[in-house]
Amino acid sequence: MLSDIGGDKNVPYLNLSREDNPFLGYRGIRIYAEEDQLLQSQLRAILRASAVGAVQIMAPMVATLDEIVEFKTAVAQARQQLSQNDIAFNPDVKIGIMVEVPSVAFSLDHLCKEVDFFSIGTNDLSQYFYAADRGNLRIASRFSVRHPGFLRLLEQLTRQIHQGGKWVGMCGEMAADLRNLPLLLGLGLDEISVPAAEVHEFKRSISKLRAADCSSLLDRALACAHTGEVDDLLAAQQSYQVEPLLSDDLVLLGSTSRTKEEVIQEMVDAFYISGRTDDRDLLEEALWAREAEYSTGLGHGFAIPHCKTDAVTANSICILRLIEPIDWDSIHGEPVSMVVLLALRKSEVANTHMQVFSSLARKLDDEAFRQRLLRLETVEQVTTYLAEQLGLSSAGDHESSGAGMREANPKP
Repeated sequence: MLSDIGGDKNVPYLNLSREDNPFLGYRGIRIYAEEDQLLQSQLRAILRASAVGAVQIMAPMVATLDEIVEFKTAVAQARQQLSQNDIAFNPDVKIGIMVEVPSVAFSLDHLCKEVDFFSIGTNDLSQYFYAADRGNLRIASRFSVRHPGFLRLLEQLTRQIHQGGKWVGMCGEMAADLRNLPLLLGLGLDEISVPAAEVHEFKRSISKLRAADCSSLLDRALACAHTGEVDDLLAAQQSYQVEPLLSDDLVLLGSTSRTKEEVIQEMVDAFYISGRTDDRDLLEEALWAREAEYSTGLGHGFAIPHCKTDAVTANSICILRLIEPIDWDSIHGEPVSMVVLLALRKSEVANTHMQVFSSLARKLDDEAFRQRLLRLETVEQVTTYLAEQLGLSSAGDHESSGAGMREANPKP
């Protein structure tokens, strides 16, 4: 993003005059016309960087269509100057805007024709929406980004931007607050910006959510009258969140691992990537401790490594199918082509999932069941088939929103 100067982001080198209300004054894109030299310097630097990596240009504090048209003219000027000096840059750098000013909501049909993407900055957007200084502690507690009125604005923005065929993300404190995640997934955002240290926790929370549930929750929140009602909906939703036993993230087809050690590490990595363990080493130790007692090679080309450990955040079934069979130290010496890993949380003593695990172990004795697993071609087919056979809800029911995440400063 280009310099977002003004408001609470003053800089000494511009000698900006004091304003009674700087948040509504000379800031963001409004400065660019009078600071053309600074703007051109920044634009050229960004464009030059595009020659060696993917970059995008985003303008802050846009309120009208005219502002972005003028801004694009400035970008074209910077491109022309680089071309005249034979300086390399990517001519297809995307241009976007921050959605911080409510007036943007009423010009989206035109703005979608001018820019490539949008990023909703909830900190400024909410204070302009409520006409309330977010830095004023005397009134800050009176307003919430979870108020139904503000949620309706966000729903309108995301819906109309998508109707215009453009990408929309969100940054700010609302995006970085884990409590709001079901609402953000319900909105259908393409990306949310969260602090780098919290990416793993957000990914794990997303894996527990269903897109359909989040969409339904948002619809109910939009129909509420008060923030407290929305908070109650979120609290109720949180109380019955359960990670599914089966997840597409834990089905690995076409593995090129060549040893038992490589297979175990690949499956442990899948647990970590899907947010089902925070401690790779502890999970791997638990699996090897079981292997040390006896080989989990079942015969018929299958192995069922398993463990009980709180290194996993949820009871899980992980499937791995190998391209080439490998040695598993099986009792009968048979090589293994498919590995079914069962992980149960140790602290959950009275766990109903034990029945599911027992059922799976019995089914692995069935030749027809084993051959079907070996023939299924896609991850979705595997999860759906196992869900049907084990009496679970369809694996597709657990798909979460397609929202992506990036590591960023959540304070625009």
